[in-house]
Amino acid sequence: MTDLTSLTLAEARDGLATKSFTSVELTDAHLQAMERARVLNAYVLETPEQARAMARAADDKIAKGEGGPLGGIPLGIKDLFATKGVRTTACSKILDDFKPTYESTVTSQLWRDGAVLLGKLNNDEFAMGSSNETSCFGPVVNPWRRNGSDTKLVPGGSSGGSASAVAAGLGLGATGTDTGGSIRQPAAFAGIVGIKPTYGRCSRWGVVAFASSLDQAGPFARTVRDSAILIAALDPGDAEARRRGADDRGHLDRDLLLADLGERVVGASIVVERERAALCREIIGAQPVLPHDDGVGRDRADLLDEAREVEGDLRIVRLIVGGRRCHGLRLAEPVNLHHPGHDRAVGGLPDQRGRKPARERQ
Repeated sequence: MTDLTSLTLAEARDGLATKSFTSVELTDAHLQAMERARVLNAYVLETPEQARAMARAADDKIAKGEGGPLGGIPLGIKDLFATKGVRTTACSKILDDFKPTYESTVTSQLWRDGAVLLGKLNNDEFAMGSSNETSCFGPVVNPWRRNGSDTKLVPGGSSGGSASAVAAGLGLGATGTDTGGSIRQPAAFAGIVGIKPTYGRCSRWGVVAFASSLDQAGPFARTVRDSAILIAALDPGDAEARRRGADDRGHLDRDLLLADLGERVVGASIVVERERAALCREIIGAQPVLPHDDGVGRDRADLLDEAREVEGDLRIVRLIVGGRRCHGLRLAEPVNLHHPGHDRAVGGLPDQRGRKPARERQ
């Protein structure tokens, strides 16, 4: 049998559907890989008993033809997401042995679609870092090495545990959060795919906050297709799409899964929404490609040629200004959120009674 940890998420899902292996076998293969790779320190909490129970339940549903879009797929969860009854610390001693009595929206949607929890993944403390060296559980190690060297490399951060685990085959995918690069940068460091979705597309409820105006949950995976599958599960607005795109095995149609990655990416065109067209023209001096205008997208090279005609200083200044504004929010919002005396739950999580913060209960 092929090493089950070497499969992509899509390949594993197809194998489960054809009963080439079971979710229990797939989950056990990843749990064993996790044991062998503890030197990476990617997981801060392994949940083997819960994982096997969830895998058995997934196998039962698959046998009945009721497997969800992620039925039986083992995933790792960044330790910033509240998981009901499972320790959630944000990798800080401040939260110690905190076990939420509620589930984050993102993880609840993964379990709804049949995914299996392998454990909680390491991250920079309260997501404040770019190398995953500030965690109270110690630094994460990148599974990659320089040619001819055994020097340990960082996986980036703050979602370093997620990136390291997926790159090392310790999960078919993982969740992460991105405020100023905490999905995109570690994905690049580990040679995998990471996406920061458009702000607001994935719920932040039940996720320990850094800077709420910038925080966004997103997936890690090995391929673009796998990332599209996970995005479909993470986005609460995709419920109708899941229903319309499901075939008789309960799986999402491939074309539907990749709808968001269609011609706009495959054709390498620059596409922005209509309301952002003016800003795009101001920054790069080019008319952006607008979806569904005439059915013909302009080639990326043409746009870049137009952009080159504009002095680079304008683009650089805009980037610097944007970076400064982002940095200001990243400094101010955590202070505002965590400062003593504020009537807010730690990290924007519901209070100990499981209620949402007052501002979200209205």
